[in-house]
Amino acid sequence: MEPVELTVAALAALIITKATEKTGEKLGEKLFEQGGTLLQQLRRKSPQTALAIEKVNETPLDWGKAVIDVKETAKSDPEFAKVVEDVEATIIEDAHLRKRLEEIATTIKSQPATVNNSAKLAEKINALFQGTTITGGNVGNTGIVGSTIEGGTFNI
Repeated sequence: MEPVELTVAALAALIITKATEKTGEKLGEKLFEQGGTLLQQLRRKSPQTALAIEKVNETPLDWGKAVIDVKETAKSDPEFAKVVEDVEATIIEDAHLRKRLEEIATTIKSQPATVNNSAKLAEKINALFQGTTITGGNVGNTGIVGSTIEGGTFNI
């Protein structure tokens, strides 16, 4: 696994640890501090990526995009690259931590990048069609002609 992938896993783990506050799963003070610094810089340099990582407990993370964004930001910003390198060095120094972050990364990568929630999708579709009128000729094979649904206007 690439060091930058472990760095993204460390950020996600930092968020997860903050949210769950499990003292038995501490990542280590050094990594905790470095991860906080990295996350602050990521908020300034790539706010969407930082937000996605911060919401890892609520929304599945698009792992590939997060890794690419961290790599690209590190390439274009030497200060950010230095913090990423420091986090990577800390991870490499501690075999137990590295193993733990690899497990976290594998878990995050195995989640789908989108949530398949029919109820939420139905709510969004309903919101789109509130206040619309759909008029048209044939509706399926029912033989119904000239049906109207009240609201805004769509002509079929």
